[in-house]
Amino acid sequence: MTAARLVTERRTAGDALIAAVLVTAVAIAYARLWNAEFINLDDFVYVTGNPWVRRGLSWRGAAWAFTSTELANWHPLTWLSHMLDVTLFGMHAGGHHATSVLLHAVNTILLFAFLRATTRATGRSAIVAFLFGLHPLHVESVAWVSERKDVLSTTWLFLAMIAYARYTRAPSLVRYAAVALAFAAGLLAKPMLVTFPFLLLLLDLWPLGRLAAGHDTRGMRTLWALVREKLPLLTLSAIVSAVTVAAQSAAGAVGSVETFPVGTRIANAALAYIVYLRRMLWPSDVAPFYPYDRDVSLMAAAAAVLALVGISVVAVRARRRRPELFVGWFWYVGMLVPVIGLVQVGKQALADRYTYVPLVGIFIALVWGVGDLIEGRVASALRTATLGVLAFACITATAQQVSYWHDSETLFAHALAVTRDNYLASTHLGLRASEHGRYAEAAERYRDALRAKPDDAEAHNHLAYVLEQTGDRAGALEHYDAALRAAPEYADAHYNRGVLRQRSGDVADAADDYRAAIAALPSYVEAHNNLGLLLRQQGDVDEARTQFATAVGLQPDHLSARINLGVVLRELGELDAAIAEDREALRIEPHSAGAHFNLANALLDHGDVDDAVAHYRETLRLDPGFDAARDMLQLALEHRRD
Repeated sequence: MTAARLVTERRTAGDALIAAVLVTAVAIAYARLWNAEFINLDDFVYVTGNPWVRRGLSWRGAAWAFTSTELANWHPLTWLSHMLDVTLFGMHAGGHHATSVLLHAVNTILLFAFLRATTRATGRSAIVAFLFGLHPLHVESVAWVSERKDVLSTTWLFLAMIAYARYTRAPSLVRYAAVALAFAAGLLAKPMLVTFPFLLLLLDLWPLGRLAAGHDTRGMRTLWALVREKLPLLTLSAIVSAVTVAAQSAAGAVGSVETFPVGTRIANAALAYIVYLRRMLWPSDVAPFYPYDRDVSLMAAAAAVLALVGISVVAVRARRRRPELFVGWFWYVGMLVPVIGLVQVGKQALADRYTYVPLVGIFIALVWGVGDLIEGRVASALRTATLGVLAFACITATAQQVSYWHDSETLFAHALAVTRDNYLASTHLGLRASEHGRYAEAAERYRDALRAKPDDAEAHNHLAYVLEQTGDRAGALEHYDAALRAAPEYADAHYNRGVLRQRSGDVADAADDYRAAIAALPSYVEAHNNLGLLLRQQGDVDEARTQFATAVGLQPDHLSARINLGVVLRELGELDAAIAEDREALRIEPHSAGAHFNLANALLDHGDVDDAVAHYRETLRLDPGFDAARDMLQLALEHRRD
């Protein structure tokens, strides 16, 4: 065996050991997620209450995933990953969490592999990967099922970076296509990756060393050649950016200039860059939501801008001597641009999940910068001890942060403890209390939210629902109206107000609310079903059939929609189709008295008297007080005697 081969084998074994240690550390830190629940923030619309996701992988579901812009985003691969989880794990939240943890562990290894291959610095690459895998600021991206898009898109991003490194060693069309395909897949998981082509230009400088130094003509030609090389990738970014902006604008997710003035956005963006850095160094007040402060201190904003400019100037001046510092800093700055708030999407001032990829740049700058400072100056034993303390601190802090994500109540109680005026945390604590029937507690939580933010549509909607449950219909209607004044396209508020109006006998307005809910959220199964009931009540059986059929198409196991569709098909004289729907309803729920009764009615009309009698009798066995079934059984028996 040659010496070179021996060294190579030792390096391979060492890299494998490092990878195993990284995976083990991630598994230990995130182990509690196996017993964690879904969170009542977006998990309902992403998974538990999404009719397309709940049925698992299917061709129809895939078609929906590639055409849907629900939740103001176009991310078909993310939808497909959730569908796959349902196919594998059903609604066991631990299985969904396990997939995210697995992807995060894979990302940690991929980052190590990229840095190890391009820098040959095994130790530093491992430390950067460890910080990425075990930093508590990244818990939100991993522990929140709805943020699957973060970990999934990053898998493709790191694969694209590895593919690009291979391409630069031996450029070819096939290798470039591999980069483009991985990048496209990442965009299909989360559009935040649109700045990837600019990241590649940074990597060309370091660690790939493809960008000529200096300002001479040759250097500028080299830079232009590298930019030109990225044009197909830039085109992909432009297309996905346009689709994303259109989807977010159509959903009303983009804040207006009146609501979020340009000056306020710039100030908040500058502060966000600094706050992320501060939380990276001392993550003591990490929460799933940070309220937007429209009264930003001008002095604080100016100081943040000066700090950003100062660091950028230092990084630019050091680009020849210390290119890793330049690359690391502008990796951080550039990858945050799409989500820094200059185009305000959502209600948050900032979000820890946005740092999942950008902080890699800071980790690189710190590890290489500190490494160069202490190399040869600090004893090896002291360096090892320091790294051990850092590793223990990261694993402990991350495991503690993971524990808050066990359930909604634990998570949002912690958020209230570490933030101020957190109306969203109050609202979701109220939602948790309401789900458990603690209506008085829920109402107080919602009022806390409205004291912090009087125009919060979600708090108004949920408070209205609680008031309705406790008999205060006038108060409920008042808060539904307030919710819709604040957010005219709020599907849940339209639906809930429609239910209240329907119960009050205001059929026409209820139908209008259901239509508005469907317009805002076309996959709103309950709205389709309830609208169908109103239309049937008004005599429009054909349109009722359309609504019930749509509901069944969206959620095939929706028992009420199945039964209702069977009823209108029978009324339209389509007895074979009605019988098929009723039998399917019984397959979904064999002990449904209503399904047995409707099937018996359709069978009787079809002339199958004996089968009808059997189902009427089963109806009465399940529900002895079902008087209509008793009357129909008597009629069927008379038919049989005749």
